[in-house]
Amino acid sequence: MSRRKTADVKPQAESDDTDRLWNFFMHEDDLLASRVSVFLLAQSILIAVAASLINTIVGLSHSPQSALRPEMFGLTMAIILAGLGLVLIFWYVFILNFDNIGITIAQLKADPLHVRLAHEQAEKRNSHWYFRLVFQKKGMNWVIVNGLPVGLIFLWLAIGASLLAVFLSP
Repeated sequence: MSRRKTADVKPQAESDDTDRLWNFFMHEDDLLASRVSVFLLAQSILIAVAASLINTIVGLSHSPQSALRPEMFGLTMAIILAGLGLVLIFWYVFILNFDNIGITIAQLKADPLHVRLAHEQAEKRNSHWYFRLVFQKKGMNWVIVNGLPVGLIFLWLAIGASLLAVFLSP
């Protein structure tokens, strides 16, 4: 009798473990999506403020009294450095989150539901040319986790270069 109880309990325990893994996967995926949204909102605000300050510096350069120009330059440079710092911090957090998702997916590969879903998703995604070219090797999350911060680093460097050009122009 005890042998039968153990046999009945084991499939239920495996099912509970799989359910917990699916819940954890959904939680990690939601965290990544939320973090990307907050990151993009913060970056958008910082970029808008930096652009406004650069515009102010351009306006001050044409006025006869430009005593605020160095202070505006310093403030704008501080915002640019804050934007770059925020990119690096979020990039680190994104990588940790992406690694957790990868570990969870590796554990879920034994689940028949995951196998079926992964196969159907692969067929659907492979029908799109952009997925075959850009996302095939690493996946969409990898591109978001690494491509977004790299693109924003280049954007912040371009904003900083334009600030220097405006400030150093006569």
